[in-house]
Amino acid sequence: APPRTAPEDCLYLSIQAPTAALISKATVPVVVRTVRNVMDWSSAGDSLGVVNHQLVSVRLQCRVGALGALLPPGADANCSLWDQRAALEWIQRHITCFGGNPHSVTFIGQGLGADSVLCLMASEVSNTLFSRVVLQSPSRFAITRAQAEEVAQEFAGIAGIPANLEAFQEMGVESLLEVESTGRFSLCPTAAPGWQCNDHSNAQGMVMTSAGTMVLTTPRPGMSSLAPVIDGEFLLGQPLNELRRGVGRHIAVAVGYSSTDVGPAVESSDQGSTEMLWAEAAERLSAQLAGAPRFAGDEADARLPRLAAVCEDCV
Repeated sequence: APPRTAPEDCLYLSIQAPTAALISKATVPVVVRTVRNVMDWSSAGDSLGVVNHQLVSVRLQCRVGALGALLPPGADANCSLWDQRAALEWIQRHITCFGGNPHSVTFIGQGLGADSVLCLMASEVSNTLFSRVVLQSPSRFAITRAQAEEVAQEFAGIAGIPANLEAFQEMGVESLLEVESTGRFSLCPTAAPGWQCNDHSNAQGMVMTSAGTMVLTTPRPGMSSLAPVIDGEFLLGQPLNELRRGVGRHIAVAVGYSSTDVGPAVESSDQGSTEMLWAEAAERLSAQLAGAPRFAGDEADARLPRLAAVCEDCV
């Protein structure tokens, strides 16, 4: 289990397995749940119960927040995504020791965790390590390296350090997390949250920088601008565009949103705008996941319990 403090050594797996599978040496499906919040060190989702479900449940904890996504000049991009890839690779090699079937791995993420799962699905360096995904309220696109470096420069300014890798490494983990949680940041990617209009240049209280990053005239606390980076190695392009060109087509997908996912972009009384956002989201998602199985109404309701249990025919 991960320590209670927040060191950078934070790649951990918590594994639960049904006793019957361990005794009989039979292999059962595996479900892996990743972290759900980019800033919360204890944000990995609760493991799914294994008493009533014949499956191996894995909870993944990795570098998140500034440690996992901040990109000062000279640093590696997408550390959090590489951590998750390393965990999934370990699962492929060793999950049979816990009675798990490495060929039946379902990867689940919620919120920002769903964004991570989407990125791993859209990356050819990681999408052979699982066969199904469950995306619960994904919302964020990737940003460019230029945008990520702007975010790092603002972070350095708030921390009072030079915007270079050596200065960030000398800060120490606790100081880094303190700035992340208490600083007031004005930068956010143009593409966040994901399904809303990318061009906010005329939006009230926002202006655009030369790198295509939005500047809020009223800075807000927390690192809202941290996002996956299109680095040419882990991500070759926007995840949804990669799916459009066929990357990850072999993976079965279940995706869902709640009525609150459109967030504060529209007033609660503006029902027409809300419906337009949902229509746009549905149209874009259908285009990106063309060819993936779809279920609606009674058929979807009938399949949800089997999906939760990670049965072989759940998607």
